[in-house]
Amino acid sequence: MEKQLITVQIITPERRVVERQAEMIIFPGVSGLFGALCGHEKMIAKLTSGTLEIHNGDIAGRYLIGAGVVDISENLCLVLIQSCEKLAE
Repeated sequence: MEKQLITVQIITPERRVVERQAEMIIFPGVSGLFGALCGHEKMIAKLTSGTLEIHNGDIAGRYLIGAGVVDISENLCLVLIQSCEKLAE
């Protein structure tokens, strides 16, 4: 069975930082951590400063992000944030 992937785009005021496929994304929401998979219900949520994780099997990428919002649909997570820095793996 083929893995279902969701596209994640991380965008700051300066540039598009990330555009890639993922099995799961973990977000630092204002009410705590939450995740999104392919097929997620449509949702818009506020994000707080913290660590965003992109998973493909193991963790494929960790980013320190500033506050912002995420717009999640069935196969796309659009992350609009103030700042983003890739953390060492």
